[in-house]
Amino acid sequence: MANYRQRGDTVHTNNKQKNCYMVDNLVGEPSHNCYNNQQCQCSSSRYDPNSKVYFSSNSNNKQHVPPPIATNMDLLNSPAHSLRRSYSNVSDDDDFQTVSHKKSKQLNNLMHHNNRSQLSHRQQHVNPVVNNNLIMNASRPITPLTSTNDMNIQQSRQQQNITTASTRFALTRYPFPPHIVRFNSKTVTVNQVKEEITKHVKNVYQFDIEVANCRTSNFKCNNNELDILLYLKDSTSFAFLFDQTKWPTKIAGEDYCFPSLASIPPQLSLIIKNVNLNIDFDEFSFEIKNLYPEVKNAIRMKNKFGNNIKLVKIELTSTKVRQDILDDKKLIINYITYDIDHYLAPINVLICSKCCGLGHFRKQCPELSETCRTCSQTFQDLKEHHCSSDPKCKHCNGDHTSNSMKCPVVKDFRAELTRKILSNNNNRAPFSPTTNNKINHQYNPSDFPPITSSWPQVDNPMMSKLNDVINGLAQVNVTLGKLCETNRKFEQFIVDKNVHDMIIIKEIEHLKILDKKFENDLILLNTKTITQDNLTKRNDDILKQLLLPVLEDILKFIIVMNKDNSGRPLDADVKSRFELYRTQVAKTSESKIFN
Repeated sequence: MANYRQRGDTVHTNNKQKNCYMVDNLVGEPSHNCYNNQQCQCSSSRYDPNSKVYFSSNSNNKQHVPPPIATNMDLLNSPAHSLRRSYSNVSDDDDFQTVSHKKSKQLNNLMHHNNRSQLSHRQQHVNPVVNNNLIMNASRPITPLTSTNDMNIQQSRQQQNITTASTRFALTRYPFPPHIVRFNSKTVTVNQVKEEITKHVKNVYQFDIEVANCRTSNFKCNNNELDILLYLKDSTSFAFLFDQTKWPTKIAGEDYCFPSLASIPPQLSLIIKNVNLNIDFDEFSFEIKNLYPEVKNAIRMKNKFGNNIKLVKIELTSTKVRQDILDDKKLIINYITYDIDHYLAPINVLICSKCCGLGHFRKQCPELSETCRTCSQTFQDLKEHHCSSDPKCKHCNGDHTSNSMKCPVVKDFRAELTRKILSNNNNRAPFSPTTNNKINHQYNPSDFPPITSSWPQVDNPMMSKLNDVINGLAQVNVTLGKLCETNRKFEQFIVDKNVHDMIIIKEIEHLKILDKKFENDLILLNTKTITQDNLTKRNDDILKQLLLPVLEDILKFIIVMNKDNSGRPLDADVKSRFELYRTQVAKTSESKIFN
């Protein structure tokens, strides 16, 4: 302590005017010129009506306030934890991460350092006598001050958790949910699945799908089952494979099934605005699906309190239909025009699988023990932990798991992360001259002069040659690209030609089979014709040799019987008719046509 007091006296002797000015500036009070040859005589007092305590400061004390960048930033006699990480091992800063770029972190956390320094500064000016009275009289109402400190610390920690890892996790995850395929054996590999699906779609539908990744999982499988998750790059590929009828019947010679249907991503969704809350939503959905059969679902959106709002989300299975609706910018349903807009999905929150903390991965986790996501208890090995199955959140002590998205802390973290990403992407917004009340900085255009014009180009022969070489390489690259495209088209032409040749060969073989069948039928027909000719000839012989003589005898007998007792014919026309019949029969036997 003596060394500390001596060092404090030395620092105060050398920098007392500077320190006094910096402290007054941070607190927001007017600057006092306190420099003299002996010691500073500044004093100030303030009454807090909430805690009923007088706060006073006197520079006659040997403990002086250092600048806000010093290490002495601990709160005196406060139940809240320090905002800086202590040097001891006993610390519960679960969200602490080692930062290598200290300068950038100081710039990013300038606002928070100033706020903390202001709060710490006021706490350190408390008279030691008053602090002792606060310790002895614990029944005094000091809750408002303590809750304010806790709230500031919680907000500061939450803002520190918005790290590069959480931002990168929200922006670089797979944008489309996977198509899950389940096999009854574990012999199928991800490369076989990816290659066969791509080849099948290319050969059958002449469409190229873009595969981002393909991996296996047995989380929800039985002993001999295997799930393969297929991630796609673009919405067109996802929408194409969303139709299960376009998948091959077998993959790698194995049967498969779809344990679940992939959820439709935001890239295939739209928002309908100003939909009345009193309409029949089932009828509204039915009209949308009749108007656009590609609409899979229509969902009424809700606010954070679970109440219906005037926004309706529609999920489509076609990128072309979605783009057409966006181009129209409106949708007419039941003679009412509704505005259409993009659907922006919530940002994914990075939650550590080891300690359930926010904003870092498992390999970056500073904790040594693991935390159960259900009951929030910490153990060295979770395999030895028997969970009570009573959910308790680590962040808010609520009746839900620590990685639940309905946790208020997770919701606040997501909101802060969304603001950060939107602010980083909004680079085109002009910076207006505004004043920040928290850090007392004012924008001055004179501090940011316009950028000067670019330097004039130096005529250097070597640079000219390098530029010529670069231009030549660029032309070679373009030529190689054209050659590759021509080669690809030629290979496709060869493949199509082989396919058409196989079709023609199959048709020729089919024609040969038909020709052989026709020859057999012709031989059979000739055989039947010869048989019929023989039968006809035999019938002619029977007619000439048997029927005609019998007919002659019958005619003679009828002519004889056609006379009466006097010898006169009973019917004079009988003889003439029979003569006509005999003549016709004779002509028929001779193959003559008669009238």
